[in-house]
Parts: sequence; C-alpha cells; structure tokens
Amino acid sequence: MRALLIALVVLLAAVAAAAWLQPHTGYLVLSIAGWRIETSLIFAVLFVAVVLVVLQVLWVVLDRTVGLPKALSHWSTRRRKEKARGELAKGLLALAEGRYRNGEDLLLKHVERSDYPLINYLGAAVCAQRRHATDTRDSYLALAEQTGKRSGPAVHLLQAQLYMETGQWEQALASLTSAYERNPNHHRTLELMRDCCVALEDWERLGRLIKPLRKKGIIGAEEADEYAGHIARDKIARAGRIGLGDLESAWSKLPRGQRNDDEVVLAYVDALLELDEIDRAANVLKRQIDETWDERLVMRFGVLEQVGADWQMQQLKRWLRQQPDNPALLYVAGRIALRQHDWDRAREYLEQALARRARPEVYMALGALLEFQERPDDARELYRKALGMVSESMATDLPELPVPSTLEAEARPEDEITARQTGQEDTVAVRSST
Repeated sequence: MRALLIALVVLLAAVAAAAWLQPHTGYLVLSIAGWRIETSLIFAVLFVAVVLVVLQVLWVVLDRTVGLPKALSHWSTRRRKEKARGELAKGLLALAEGRYRNGEDLLLKHVERSDYPLINYLGAAVCAQRRHATDTRDSYLALAEQTGKRSGPAVHLLQAQLYMETGQWEQALASLTSAYERNPNHHRTLELMRDCCVALEDWERLGRLIKPLRKKGIIGAEEADEYAGHIARDKIARAGRIGLGDLESAWSKLPRGQRNDDEVVLAYVDALLELDEIDRAANVLKRQIDETWDERLVMRFGVLEQVGADWQMQQLKRWLRQQPDNPALLYVAGRIALRQHDWDRAREYLEQALARRARPEVYMALGALLEFQERPDDARELYRKALGMVSESMATDLPELPVPSTLEAEARPEDEITARQTGQEDTVAVRSST
C-alpha cells in the first residue's frame, strides 16, 4: 500500500511537471553507441515517471508473491488468536452465569493460542471449584503457576481463596505464605493471611502480622487489641504446656494491661490448674476479683473444688458485703455451702440467686439439693425450667454440680443429726434402708 502511494505521488508529480513545462519548448537528445534519440522534454519527463511507476508496481507484486506464504501464516495466526479471545470471553460469561462445565470447556478449548493462558487456567480452576472437582481445580492451578511465573501473587491469591471456600485453611495459608515471601507488603495477601490465622487460631503467626496489618489499615485499634488478647492467651497456654518456669516467664513478659485483662487472667489460671498449682490459681483469681470485678472470674473461683471450702466461703462473704445482690456471687456461695454440707444456707443462697436472675445452672444446683432432700416433684420442676433455658449443645457447657448421686455419697442432714444424738459427731452414720 505504501509503495502504491509513492508511485501515485511520482506520477502526479510528473504530470504537474509536464503541465509546468508545456509553455517551454525544449528537446532531449540522447546518443548511445551510435544510436540517437531525440524527443521533447515533456515526453521525456512523463516517460521516466511512467517507467518508475511500473517498476514500483512490479516490485510490489513480486514482493507479495514471494511473501504470500508468510502473509497467509500471519493471517491464520491472527484469526486463531481472535477466535481464542472470543472463546475466552464466552468462557468467562459462562462462569458468571453459573454454567461451570460449559465455561470450563470454553476456557480450555483454545488455551494454547490464548494471549493470556494464565486467565484461562485461573477461570477453569474457578469453574472446577464451583462443581466440586477439587483435584481438577488443583491441576489447573498448577498449570496456571507454570504459565504465569511473572504474574506476581495472582495465582497464589486465587489458589488461597479457593482453598478457603472449601475450608482447606492449611493449604490456603501455605499458598499465602508463598505470596507473602515474594511481597510482604501486598494488601490482599496480608488480609487473607489474617483470615487464615484467625480460622486456624494460629495466634503466634498472627502476632507477627499485627504491625503490617495496622500499617496497611487492614485492622483498626479495637481489632488489634482483640487479636492481642488472643495472642497473649495463646502464649500463656503454650508456655504452660512446657512447664511452670516457662509459664511464669511468659506471664511476666506480658504488658501490664494484658496481665490485668480478665480473659488473659483466666488463661493463666487454666494453665496453673493444668500444672496442679491449685493454691496459686486460687490466689490469682482472688487478687483479680479484688481489682477488677468480672462474673466469669467469680464463676471460675467457685468451681475450684480442690481449694478449702471454708477459705472460699470467707472470701465470698467479704465480696457479698460489697455486692449483696450479685447473682453470680450468691450462686457460687450456694455451691460452696453445698461442699460444706450447710444445706439450709446453700438453699438460701441459691434461692436468692434465682430471685435476682434465673439461670439454668442455678436451677440445676437447687434441683439437685431438693432431690437430695427427697423433694422429687420440686426438683423435677426446677430441672424442667433449666432444660427449657438451654439447648442440647449448651447443656454440656453447664458447670459440674454436686448432683444427688454425689451428695448421697456424702453426709445427709439426717445423718448428722443422728450422729450428734449418739455422741459421734466426728463420724457420719450412714442410714441403712429397711
């Protein structure tokens, strides 16, 4: 096309020159080897122009003829690529419309001719995921990783998200770790790693991500504090599994604010109990309750049955003087009174706790006491109310109580009266059934 334009320009220039020279007569004489050619100047100019145009046209025709196979090859390649682009677009539309099998076939049909095979394989992996073909999905992701080595974190991020959709959190975290090692400041990588760490409760790893997460604005101050609590409790639990020395070291290294956090304190108490440090756990709870009141601490204090009941009741009475209407304190006092075999006081505390706030564990404790005192109808009514307040799954979370079978193995009120009447107050006479 360019050559033809040049020829046309030359021809037009020749015509223009001829028109300009027409008023001026002149001759051109050419003598070669005895030959003499004589012509007008205008004809000579036009003749030269025509010859140049003809030569240019012949050159173009010859070039096209010789380069025809190459041109046909380029045309065929271009047509195949255009078809591959069309199939890619159709495949992505099928994916968006939920036609996953059809979309997968379209995306793979001309993948070898695609300009961006990475997109084809990633789209096919999503289609396979949607139809629950996880093995096929993994093969597509492997092909995507091979063809997209310079694609940055795209393959690993999509791979992680697909794993997360199916609950494969460990595999997702492995993919994200690869992406994180390449670019530790990538926003989406950090965001997904946070989600994986929370799902896996991998608080140790999350602790290393808190600063970049805050820097990128992925989490705020409140969320960071929440994660810090989880991280602190995890440190305490892991240290407790090693030994008392490591536990004390981990506890002392925590910031003061976390050592005053009730949930962290409860984790510390649990670790101490696992190490049979009962007295130390009880004193930690007592000190924390004195400083920061929390009903969870009181409830945990009440189930420490390895501690002396008299000492526990002494502490509870002191707290009850400060908060006489606190239902949690009254309930725990009732539990401790049961351990002391002070049946009347136990019933009084439990009834007061129910009057202030009805809770299933209080109903269960009072029902156990009434059943022990041979009032089965009243006990069944309390059990019914307790079960009406909890689901089947929640029932297993109720704190263990001195149920009738346990109480019967201990002293009954009537037995204590019999013992006093016979002068054997240091022993408990077991009433035999006749």
